[in-house]
Amino acid sequence: VFLLPPLLCSNKFDGMLVMRSSIALCLLGSVCVSAFSPSSLLPLRTSTRASISARGRSTLFMSSPVKEKMVDRAQDNGEGQADQRSAAEQLMQPCPLTNWGEEIDCSAEQAALQKAELPAFPMELTNPADQADLDAQEQYFRENKEKILSDLQTHGAVVMRNFDLMKQPEGFERMWKALGMEACLDPLHSVAGRPVVSGKNAVYEAVNKPSRAKFFVGMHNEMVGKRTVRRAAFVCFKKAEVGGEFIIADGMRVMKDLKPDFLQRLYDRKIRFSSAQLPMGFMDKTGPLQPVLEPVLRSLLGVVVDMKVDFDVEMFWNRVDGQRVIQAHAPPQPPVIRHPDTGKPTWFCNIHSHSAVLRDARDGVLPETTGASKLNKSDVFYGDGSPIEVADLEHVDEVIRKNMEYVLMNEGDVVLVDNYRTMHGRNVFEGTRKHAVTWFKEPHPPSALAAVACHWQCLERARPRARCRRKPAVSSWMWNVFKVETSRAWHVNLNDPAGLTVGRDSDAEHVQRARRARALADTVTASQGSGDAHLSVSANMG
Repeated sequence: VFLLPPLLCSNKFDGMLVMRSSIALCLLGSVCVSAFSPSSLLPLRTSTRASISARGRSTLFMSSPVKEKMVDRAQDNGEGQADQRSAAEQLMQPCPLTNWGEEIDCSAEQAALQKAELPAFPMELTNPADQADLDAQEQYFRENKEKILSDLQTHGAVVMRNFDLMKQPEGFERMWKALGMEACLDPLHSVAGRPVVSGKNAVYEAVNKPSRAKFFVGMHNEMVGKRTVRRAAFVCFKKAEVGGEFIIADGMRVMKDLKPDFLQRLYDRKIRFSSAQLPMGFMDKTGPLQPVLEPVLRSLLGVVVDMKVDFDVEMFWNRVDGQRVIQAHAPPQPPVIRHPDTGKPTWFCNIHSHSAVLRDARDGVLPETTGASKLNKSDVFYGDGSPIEVADLEHVDEVIRKNMEYVLMNEGDVVLVDNYRTMHGRNVFEGTRKHAVTWFKEPHPPSALAAVACHWQCLERARPRARCRRKPAVSSWMWNVFKVETSRAWHVNLNDPAGLTVGRDSDAEHVQRARRARALADTVTASQGSGDAHLSVSANMG
C-alpha cells in the first residue's frame, strides 16, 4: 500500500523500484494470508535426513544437549568490515573461474591411480639455517621459490615451520610475494562470507569465531562452483589452547580409495550443493494459495540473490526437519576432475563438509551463531536433486577420515595448499584461535609481464597523439581509470621504472611478445561518448 502510490505516480519507470516493490508486496501478502489460512502440508521433495526418518532407518544424529550461547566478536557480525573489504577490493581481483576441464573416463583413471605410487603428503619445510633476521628469511623464499612451488605441485601441500617472518600479517605478505604468488578475493567475498583481517595485506580470517568453536569444519576445496582459488596459504598467528588443528587431505589418495562402483555412479549422476537456506514455515499456512505462491517467491528470491552474489545459484523448495525452507543450490558438477597443471585426476568435491547428515553426526546440536553463518546451512544431493544414500555418505566419510592429516600449527607456521588437489578443514577447539588465509590465482609468466610493461610504455608515448572530435586529448579521468585498472589486473606498479622491465631479459620468448605488443599499441583511438572520451586499446598478449 505504501509502495504503490509513488510507483504509479512516478513519471519515470524504475525497474529496480518495480522489482523491490513486487518483492515487498508479495512477502507482505504472504504473511497476511498465513495469518488467516488453515495449516496444510503439501508433499514435496525432502532432504536426505527427512527421507531417512520416513523410512524408519536410523540416522546419524548425535543426541547432545544444546550448548551454552557463545558471544562472537564484532568482526563476526560485520562491524568495522567495510573499510577492510574496500581495501581488499582495491588490492585484489575477483577469485578466478573454476577450471572443470573435459569429461574423463572415471573408472579407467581410478584404476591407473590405484597402481601408481603417490609422493609423500604433505611436504615439510623447516627454516634450514634457523635465521632470526626477517630480511634473510624473505630472501630465502625468493631464492627458493621455484623449488617450493614445484614441491607444492608434486606433493599437494607444503608445511613451513619455524619462520618468524610470518608471525604478523605484513611479514606473511612478504613471504607469499617473495614466492611470486598473486592474491585474489575470497570466493564468497560478494556475500561477506568471511571476515577480512587486513585488506591491505590480502589476509582473510579462518573459521575462528567462538560460536563455531565446536563446529568441525569438514574437508573441502575452496570453491563456490563457478569460482575456485588456485592456491592458498594458511597461517597461524595464535594457536588455540586446546585443539583447533588445521587438517588437510590429498584428493588423489581419496579418489584412489573410494569404491569404484560408487565413484562411477557419482560421476555419472553428478552432484549439486545447497549452500544456504531461508526458513519459510509460514508457507504451510497458506492453504490452497501455496502452489501459486511457491514459484512466485522462488523467482523473486532468485532475482534478489543474483543481484547480490557473483556465482551461479538456483532456488529450490525443500523440507528440513519438518520445516519448509527455500535453498540456494549450485549447478550440477562432477566429483572428479583433471588437475589444471598436472593433468592427473583428483577428487574435487565437498561432500564431506556440505552433507547435513555427516555434519549432524559430527557436531550434534550447535549453539546459535551470528553473521553469514546463520544462513550457511548446506547439504548435498545428486545432480537431479535426489538424496544421496546414507551408506554412500558414510563411505565418503570413512575414506576421507582415513586420509586426513592433522597439522598442529604454531605461531608463524604456514601451510601452502594446492586447492585443486588438496582439501582442508579444521578441528574443534577451546580458547582463542587466530588463524588466517590468503587466496591466490595463477600468476602470469614473466614474458607476459614484459609484454604488458612494453605495451604500457608505448601507450604513454602515444597518449598525446590521441584525439577526438570535441576534446583535444583523452580526458585525465578516463586515462587514470584505465591506468589503475591495468595495474590491478596485472599486479605491476606502472609508475615504477623497475616494474616496467619485469622479465625483459629473462627469456627469449618475451622479445617477440613485446615487439608484437609495441606494434599493436600504436593503435590508440579516442571517441566521444557518454559525455567523456573513451579510450580503446587493442593488444594481443599471447
